[in-house]
Amino acid sequence: TDVKKPSAGVQWLLDEKLLIAFNQQTVVMPREVAMYLRGNKVHREIENSQPPVSGSKRDKRNVQLAAIANITTFLRWTEEILNFWAQEPADALRSGGLGVRDLKVLSTHLGIDTSCAAFIAEVSYLAGLVTIDADDRILPTTQFDIWLMQTPSARWQSLVAPWLITSRVSGLVGKDESKNVAPLGPELDRVSAAPIRKLTLRLLAENPSVAPEINSLTALAGWHMPAKRSNGIPADYLQWTLRESEWLGLTGQGVISKYGLEFLEGGELESINEDLPKPVDHI
Repeated sequence: TDVKKPSAGVQWLLDEKLLIAFNQQTVVMPREVAMYLRGNKVHREIENSQPPVSGSKRDKRNVQLAAIANITTFLRWTEEILNFWAQEPADALRSGGLGVRDLKVLSTHLGIDTSCAAFIAEVSYLAGLVTIDADDRILPTTQFDIWLMQTPSARWQSLVAPWLITSRVSGLVGKDESKNVAPLGPELDRVSAAPIRKLTLRLLAENPSVAPEINSLTALAGWHMPAKRSNGIPADYLQWTLRESEWLGLTGQGVISKYGLEFLEGGELESINEDLPKPVDHI
């Protein structure tokens, strides 16, 4: 807690140079000491080739059907949330963001859990469809009217593109250790979020017919993005990316869809407009 007032054990280690003061609250172990304690190993384990991905195979047609259903559902959810806020605006918290009570109202209105409702609100916010006005009300922007007039593929792409590159992590909402974190609030930024998201989708694209098991995906992601100062990529970030990819329709039944592959390759995504059911204009 304080380098100037260490315990007897820490004081001895500092005196013997087996630990070094890093700042007022932190001590670190010199590399030579750590390597000696590890039996002169630089790494705990040496892996010369990337670990294999294990998972379950999925039928290609079922994957596409699940993905287009997810895309349709997510577009409907987004439209429904914004129309709901246009009629009954939510009040932003003093610190910014959507309060627990309003989030619960939103999830009840849509019939989904709060983590999914928080994600839809976040994606709408990233896409510029939602704003917090001067009176601290959460309202749809004028961009929402333009968004409604666009094709389904353009609407979907305008939601997925900012999600892929954002540093905001909506999965933090509702976690026990982050009780004060709110959707649309300022506490969701994490510097590693976008690189982990892009890596996860790339690994899914490299294994196009497999719904990967989370432990094998975590090991593979850690091999591609080793972390020096921590225990590697947080498994939570990978799970949230997989969950959000499924909600968005980038994946279907855990396997990357043709729409997800086309999006990553910068395609036009006209296949979404062709595969969606035609709107019914009569009874």
